[in-house]
Amino acid sequence: MKRKRIIAVLILFAFFFTNCKGGEVILNNSISKIPFEYRLGLPIIKVSINGKSYDFLFDTGAINVISEELSKIPGINTSFIKIVRDSQGAKSKLKSVKIDSILIGNAAFSNISAVVADLSKSVEISCLHIDGIIGSDLMKLAIWQIDYENQLITCTKDKSLLEIPKKHNTIKFKTTSTGKQYVDIILENQVEKSLTFDTGSNGGYSCSKKTYKKLVKNNSILIKNLGYGSKNSGLYGRENPDTTFYVLINDFEIGNLALKNIPVQFKQNGSRTIGNEFLKNYRVIIDWKAREIILIPNHNKEYDFSRWKSFGFSPYLEDNKFFVGFIVKGSSADEQGLKLGDQIIEINSYDYSRVPLEDYCDFISNSIFSESDSISISILRENKVLNMSLFNNPILKNY
Repeated sequence: MKRKRIIAVLILFAFFFTNCKGGEVILNNSISKIPFEYRLGLPIIKVSINGKSYDFLFDTGAINVISEELSKIPGINTSFIKIVRDSQGAKSKLKSVKIDSILIGNAAFSNISAVVADLSKSVEISCLHIDGIIGSDLMKLAIWQIDYENQLITCTKDKSLLEIPKKHNTIKFKTTSTGKQYVDIILENQVEKSLTFDTGSNGGYSCSKKTYKKLVKNNSILIKNLGYGSKNSGLYGRENPDTTFYVLINDFEIGNLALKNIPVQFKQNGSRTIGNEFLKNYRVIIDWKAREIILIPNHNKEYDFSRWKSFGFSPYLEDNKFFVGFIVKGSSADEQGLKLGDQIIEINSYDYSRVPLEDYCDFISNSIFSESDSISISILRENKVLNMSLFNNPILKNY
């Protein structure tokens, strides 16, 4: 798998919410197939409300969310106010509503709870251009298959209608009233409990700093690295600066799936998740009744991170300007002296002294320098312009 982006925009939509009861689903046919498109590495589907089509993120790590604009249409009724926490731990009071009907493919969902949020508050979420989020509190009403290779989501009430080979990987999960799925993994014989199975994350595995300390204490020869700053975003905006530790795990287990050489990141704050960077290597089936997730490899491809590389920094947008928000230790950016807060004014002769939101979205969506082995970058620091040449090097190495 290639990881050649200049930036590492990881968007995590994980919410904590209670009393999301009710809801019904009617399938006009026994199965519903819904194509999806990728935006920032996340699955976006079309849903219909009152006969009009809208774009929603398909997010197993979230509850149902609609935009403030969408909450004003007929058929959406205010219920109460609820405190909701996003993936970065930020809290806010949001209005809860009931949606009379949502049509996803030919599956009709009725009496669905959701919260109303300002989806433009986070710059990265603005770049998704979505009207809402389909979360696990709706998904739990049916069985879902996510075919990442063919970009197709299937909804059914009968798992036997899905093509499941005799040889497959099974992961048992725990759940709550919201339908979120929590799974355990084993890293070098260390158990990390209750990771969120999260299609709203475009990252791989994110675990706790507590587990990281146990790993390095018991195995000093692990290949590892770290970075510092802010590179993730939740519903309410960017995370606070934090240290991210990267470790190449030799022996990795999830359910009955055993893997080798899996890179995992560890943080003090933020959600602990399993995201699309790992999941897209499989056809994924989620069955809430059986409380199990089935992983079917895409054409028996191995989960390969041998080319997990980076230029060593992540930018963010503020006041139509690019700034350095995260730096990987020992990377080309670190060695060249790039610092947090530096303003990026030019990359490969492209002028980034002023960056409208639309250009920023295009930048992070298309990864315009993703195939480059090196880039030239100019930054502004204390009214001085500094020029640097950066190289795309492995993230994980001994330091």
